Amino acid sequence: MSHTVSYDYASGDLLENRNTYFYTKLHGKAFLTAWQRQREQALAEKQAIDTATSDLDSSPTMHMIEVLHQKLSEHHTGHQTIQTLNKLVQRFEVSKRLHSRYNFNWRPVDVTDYKNWTRYVRFAEVLNLAYAITLSLPYLNALLKIMDTLTAAYQQLSESLSSRVQSLALSERGHVDALCLKLERQPVEGNAAIGQDALILAEHMPMRLKGVVLLAAQTARSQAYIQALVANGLYPEKVILLGETPSLEQQSTPNNSWHGILLPNLAESIMQTCDRANIEVSRCSSVDVNSEECVSCISDAEPSVIIYSGVGGQIVSERTLALAPKFLHMHSGWLPQYRGSTTLYYALLKQEMPGVTALFLDRMIDTGPVVAQKHYPIPPFNIDVDRMYDSAIRADLLVEVLRAYISASDFPTLFEQHPEEGETYYVIHPILKHLAILSLKKDHAS
Repeated sequence: MSHTVSYDYASGDLLENRNTYFYTKLHGKAFLTAWQRQREQALAEKQAIDTATSDLDSSPTMHMIEVLHQKLSEHHTGHQTIQTLNKLVQRFEVSKRLHSRYNFNWRPVDVTDYKNWTRYVRFAEVLNLAYAITLSLPYLNALLKIMDTLTAAYQQLSESLSSRVQSLALSERGHVDALCLKLERQPVEGNAAIGQDALILAEHMPMRLKGVVLLAAQTARSQAYIQALVANGLYPEKVILLGETPSLEQQSTPNNSWHGILLPNLAESIMQTCDRANIEVSRCSSVDVNSEECVSCISDAEPSVIIYSGVGGQIVSERTLALAPKFLHMHSGWLPQYRGSTTLYYALLKQEMPGVTALFLDRMIDTGPVVAQKHYPIPPFNIDVDRMYDSAIRADLLVEVLRAYISASDFPTLFEQHPEEGETYYVIHPILKHLAILSLKKDHAS
């Protein structure tokens, strides 16, 4: 039975009340229709506004944007051009704003000066050119987000700017349609559904790993980590649990698996798993890994290695990293090609097998020494990609890494990374996320 789906990411003052786009829900193909309808309705009527406000922008940032537009218009995609473009994309993705001037470290000089609409329209035109030339998904991702901001503020734009936004909306629609058509023509193989008769995984004889501490948040990923470790007899010496216990799934699905990968039982809390395995838990009310309370908990544990499974979107500070010799992280992306956030979906859009990389955290994002990597089968269409599939494949590699650690009494480095290599991705826009998931269904049913 069909139900009304709305597109809720392009309303209100998005420069002040900024979208995060974290963990957007799946609504099926109807969501794409709702997005198209939002764009059409936003641009359908244009009220008369006071045009006394100038469209001119003489800021240093605008100058950079104009240079980028000129270079890209001439199909010049040299290192300096792409480096500057990627920095501006990063600044916009982080803040959802474009400030008038940035200092040497790309910090805004005046944090209050970000409201010139000409700057956003021109940058959208730059992103449109960049994606058309390179087909690099981070540019389309940023274009979708900046178009949310511009269509939400459409009635505030001058006639000149509104006309340019209309042209951008046509290009944006064309990019999405072309990507959707590509995914329909080349269906991804290997996404068979989960069977009803789950493989029962026998629990191994437990081994307590001295000095190994799991830093867990109240998330499906942390549930998957501790359940997989216990199922394989790899007991951390302690679990540091951040935040309050959330409401859980009502229906238990114990011992479910897919392709031999244990899927988490989201009805069993982290505390319940630890209780049945007799694993010590240190509770921390804060969800901030860099908080004083969390720092105290880590210091008291005196870990030799922290298995990091904190809240998504946080960056572990240098002070916190110094509390343990190693912070082991499972990144659901093949490094260095897929750095950043929600890279699993970008791999699906590029019709590549998702990968997980085990690495040690350093002060930058996903640039530390790599310990292990593994590709995984494309997820089935009937699975929760965010909470079940992504959590399960990370937990699966974690088990393999800890088994190797026990065997070698160390974490041998697979390779060191060079920060300038690879590509950085940002939280995926819900339109691209829907295209990635719907590509798993042959008929794109809603």
